[in-house]
Amino acid sequence: QDDDALFLTTLRTPMPYHTLWKRIKDLGAAAREEGVIKRDMIFSPHLMRRTFATVLHGAGMAVRAVQQQTRHSNVTTLEKHYLKNKEASTPYFDTVFGV
Repeated sequence: QDDDALFLTTLRTPMPYHTLWKRIKDLGAAAREEGVIKRDMIFSPHLMRRTFATVLHGAGMAVRAVQQQTRHSNVTTLEKHYLKNKEASTPYFDTVFGV
């Protein structure tokens, strides 16, 4: 719905998916170019959504609340593909951000 968009244009209208995808991809490329991110990875809306879900769940948010925040339609898929990974994220953050 127009009044329920996560990302809006400067005209306060929902951002088209392709525009959002390009902006996030460009953000990742700029971060790599500036040395903020060391790994060669493609930023995408899916990567951002997945990261957001993982961080929320890792911080202790209930699965149902994560589902609502990420607007994921199927809680089973959310749990299976986003939240079941118990692997520590610290080594990856250290690699990505060069800590």
